[in-house]
Amino acid sequence: MTLPGASAPTEHLLLASLGPVQDFIAAARKCQDLWFGSALLSDLARAGATALASACGQPSAEEALVFPPSVDDASAIANKILVIVAAGTAPADVASAAEKAIRVRLRAISETVFDGIKADERWWSRAVAEEQLADLIEVQWVALPLPSRAKYGAVRTAIELALAARKNTRLWTAVPWHRVGVPKSALDGQRESVLSEKLFDDVGAIGEGKPTIRRRFGVKRAERLCGVALLKRRGQLLAASDDPGTASAPIPRAPFHSNSHIAALPVVQRITSCPEDDPIRREWDTYREWLSGPAGVSLSDFGLKHSGTTLPMLPWTASRGLDGYLLYEDRLAEIIEDANERDPERVRGLVADGRTKLRALMAALKLSAPPAYYTMLLADGDYMGAAFDALAQSGPDALAQHRALSTALDAFARSTGATLREHDGSVIYAGGDDCLALVPVHTTLSCARALAESFTAAIAPLNAILPKPAPTLSVGVAIIHHLDPFVDARELARDAEKLAKKARNSLAVTMSKRSGATVSVTGSWTAPTGQSLDKRIAHWVRHYSAGELPDGLAYEIEDIGTWLATGSGDVDARIKAGTLLAQRVLGRKRADRGRQEMGTTLEADLNSSLSAATTEGCGVDAPFHTLAHELQIARLVASVTETANGSGANPAAAHNPPQEDAA
Repeated sequence: MTLPGASAPTEHLLLASLGPVQDFIAAARKCQDLWFGSALLSDLARAGATALASACGQPSAEEALVFPPSVDDASAIANKILVIVAAGTAPADVASAAEKAIRVRLRAISETVFDGIKADERWWSRAVAEEQLADLIEVQWVALPLPSRAKYGAVRTAIELALAARKNTRLWTAVPWHRVGVPKSALDGQRESVLSEKLFDDVGAIGEGKPTIRRRFGVKRAERLCGVALLKRRGQLLAASDDPGTASAPIPRAPFHSNSHIAALPVVQRITSCPEDDPIRREWDTYREWLSGPAGVSLSDFGLKHSGTTLPMLPWTASRGLDGYLLYEDRLAEIIEDANERDPERVRGLVADGRTKLRALMAALKLSAPPAYYTMLLADGDYMGAAFDALAQSGPDALAQHRALSTALDAFARSTGATLREHDGSVIYAGGDDCLALVPVHTTLSCARALAESFTAAIAPLNAILPKPAPTLSVGVAIIHHLDPFVDARELARDAEKLAKKARNSLAVTMSKRSGATVSVTGSWTAPTGQSLDKRIAHWVRHYSAGELPDGLAYEIEDIGTWLATGSGDVDARIKAGTLLAQRVLGRKRADRGRQEMGTTLEADLNSSLSAATTEGCGVDAPFHTLAHELQIARLVASVTETANGSGANPAAAHNPPQEDAA
C-alpha cells in the first residue's frame, strides 16, 4: 500500500511484514518442528530483504537497508524489513519483487522436500499440500514519501502506524484446500491432513511395509500432518542464492536435538568421554548393538551426525553421536513399537530386554535414570520500542542512529549461538533482541546471565544516544519434564518470559515438576552482589552439593509461610517469628542427619534471604514462599549438576567431551 505524497520524485521509506509468525512457529510437536518453522521464516525473510535491497534503486544493499542491517546468512532475519527506496523507483514494484522472491523461495524449498519423499498418490495428496503452502505466507507493506533524510524519524513513526492499520484492514477469503471429513493436522489442528488414511489402517501395504512409508513422511502411527506441517517435519533449507528462483542444493539436515536429548545431555557427555575399555562404554556399546540388531531400530533416525556442511542455523553440542532420547526406559516402547508395530508380543519382549540393558548401563553410571528435566529459555529485549521511537525524534541523526542500533542488535544475535553452545544449548531462534533455545538444567542460569551480559555489552557503545532506561534483556526459563507435551513447554517458557519482563532487566525461573505444583521466582540482574536470583540459586546449589541442606527443608519453610498467612498482628514480628522457626527446622533436620557441626553459616544465609525476599505490600508469607521455591529449584539443579560431574568424574571432561563421534 502506497500512501499519498508529494508529486515530485522523492525517496520512500518502505516497511514490509512477513507472516504468520508466532502461531506458525509455535505449532510444533517436536523440537525439529519448532526449529524448522523459525528457520524457514528467517530464510523467507532473507529472500524478501535481498529482493527489496536489490530492487529499491540504491547503490548498495547497505544504503538500502535500515533493518535488518545486512542480509548475509550469519544471523536470523526478523519478519519486519525496513528499506529506503530511491527517488524515481516505484515502491509498489519493489514490494512486488520482494513478495515474488518470497513465494518463489518457498516453492523451491517445498518442491525439494516433496520430491524427496518418494511416495505415490496412494499415500498422500501433494496437490492439496501445495495449495496449503501457497496460502501460508502473507506479505503486507506500506510506503511513505521521505522528502529528506532529516525527516526520517517522523516518517518512520508514521509508517509503523500505517502498517498497523494495514494489518487491521486485511481481507479474509475462503481457503481453496478445505475438505470435509478429513482429520486435522496434529501440529496445529487448523489444516486438513494430506496423508491418506490407508497409511494408518491395519491392511498391509503392497511391496513394502507401512511403517517404512510413514517414516518417509516423518510421522508416527497416530499422527496426521497437513502440507505446512509436512514441510516442517521433513524440511530442508537450500543453499544461499542471489536469485531465489534459481535451483540450489539442499543443505543436509540431520535430526534436531530432541528435548529428551537436552535433558539427558549430562549422561550422554559422560558416556562419550569414557575410554573404550571403560565399563560405562562397554554397556553403552552392548545396548546400541542390541538396538540396531535384535530390536530392529534404525539408528540413523536418531543420529546427530552431519556431513560436515555448515548448517547456518543448526548448532550442535560437542557431544555428537546418538540422541539421548534412546536412554530413557519410558521412551523404549515408542522406539521399538515404531520398528516392530505388527508384532505386539515381540514388542513386549523387546521392551523388557531393553529395560534390562538400560538398567545395566545406568548401574555402570551409578544412576537410577538420566535427568528427567530440561529447560526452554526465552529471552527478549526491554524498552526496545521506546528506544527506536526516541531515536526517531533525534532529528537529522535519526537514520544513522537507527542503523547503529540495528547493527548492535545484529551483533548480539550473531554472538548468541556461540554463547548457547558454550553452555551446551541448542538454538531454535536468535535474531535481533529475541532468542529461543533448549538448555540443560545445570548450565541454564550461567547461560542466561551470559546472554544478559552479552546484550548489555552490545548496546553499551550506544548508551550516550539511547534514552533512559537503556534497553536491557529479560530472560524467562522454564524447567520442564522431557515427557510433557511440547506445546505446554512453549507456553510455560512464554509465561516465564512475561514474568521477567514485568519488572524488566530480570530473570524468571518457572519449574513444573510432575510431583508437585508449578513454582516461579524472579529477580533483577542488577540486584546487590550475591542477591540476584541466579546467584542466590547458585548459592543454594553449592549447599545442596555439599550435603548441607536437607531435601525436605524447602517444603517445611513453605508450610511456615502458609501458617503465618493465617495469623494476625504485626507483620515484622510475624516474619521474625517465622525466621526463627525456619532456623529451628534447619537445626533439627541437620541434627537428625548427624551434621550438627558442619561449620557453615546457613542460619545467617536463611535470615538474609528472607530479608531480601521481603517486598513492601506483599503478604507475610511471600518471603517464605519465595525462599522455598528457590530451594526447590536449587535442589533439582544440584541433582543434575552432580549427574553431569559423575562419581569421581572430572567435571571439566564432563562439560567438554572429545570432539570425535563416539556413538
